[in-house]
Amino acid sequence: PSTRARTRRRMEGDAAPLPAGGRPEAFRLLWKSSLEKLKEKPFKFEDAGHVVYRALAWRRLGLLGKSKGAQQLKAVEEDALEGIDLKAWLAEGLSLPGGVTIARVSKKAIGEGLGFLSMCFKIGLTYEGPSELAIKGLPSSVILKMPSRYEESFDLIAEETDCYRREHDFYIQVAPALAGTAMRVPKLYSSEVVPNSGVRLLMEDLGGCGYSVNQLDGLSAAEVAPFVQMAAEMHAAFWPLTGRSGIPECVVRAADERSFIARWPKCFVARYDEFLRSEGLAKFDIGIEKSVVLDIAAKIHGNADKILDRVSRIAPQTVIHSDYRADNFIVGSPDGESCVLDWQLLSTGPGVYDLGDCVVKSMTVEVRGRPGVCKDQWH
Repeated sequence: PSTRARTRRRMEGDAAPLPAGGRPEAFRLLWKSSLEKLKEKPFKFEDAGHVVYRALAWRRLGLLGKSKGAQQLKAVEEDALEGIDLKAWLAEGLSLPGGVTIARVSKKAIGEGLGFLSMCFKIGLTYEGPSELAIKGLPSSVILKMPSRYEESFDLIAEETDCYRREHDFYIQVAPALAGTAMRVPKLYSSEVVPNSGVRLLMEDLGGCGYSVNQLDGLSAAEVAPFVQMAAEMHAAFWPLTGRSGIPECVVRAADERSFIARWPKCFVARYDEFLRSEGLAKFDIGIEKSVVLDIAAKIHGNADKILDRVSRIAPQTVIHSDYRADNFIVGSPDGESCVLDWQLLSTGPGVYDLGDCVVKSMTVEVRGRPGVCKDQWH
């Protein structure tokens, strides 16, 4: 309770001096609901997750006064596009038919300040051509995805994981092999490797397909089902001996230093002493006996190399997304379709790794606790 009170005072104190026009309405509502959650009793671990997520979102947007302000963020976004002749670049990327030109371009950053390793822009397009038939079927909007400039500290992660080239390789070499499967990804118009900068992807705008869900709120079993099906068909396509395609050489292997599968156990071992000093993060009080948490941690620490070997070599290796969770999903609307985004961490690994990501990170305890949920469908 004392921690809750201190946190509430801190949050309210930080929020108070903001100018009246400085908060986007959507985030103002999120912030208000976060404060309401802090006043609830008991204060649950899940609620802490909501508050922290939203606080970080606000901090990234510069609305707590300790990061880049909204005007600075806009400047960062404008700087990212500096030097690009958008009309010419888009015309080439879209392979416009003869006689068709781009008359007007609008651009809007989406997910402002919240990008992890990339920043995205929604580009609106208006065309001119010899006839309506010539411009019929051309996209009215596209998505431009490029290296993030919001947080300089992410540059090192991007370099260590080679994430930009990995996504480029996915669309060029892996996605074509998924044709005919249930896996739905954005259509690629062009992918350009920019020296010393990363990759610029020009992709289909999937905004009309469905809606996104905050993964902290969780997905229902019905919402998850299409993603389980898509994962299963992708895994099957590259499954050892029975898959219809071999795993392309460009796909980072699970034990590779660039793979997050390899990074997790190494990072845990490196910070194990810190974990012990926290008594297994006891202050979060998640309802599990401290001795149980510490016992599990000791087993992971003592067998980290064996776990990595089993996950990266002994288990059947296929192509996996490696970050298969709600934040990277578009949930299909009744007249739309579900889609999977963000392939920067693509690697080899056991198919159940994606399934575990999906179930544990994207479903509530109540839903995922049902016997056989998702597992039977995936098999």
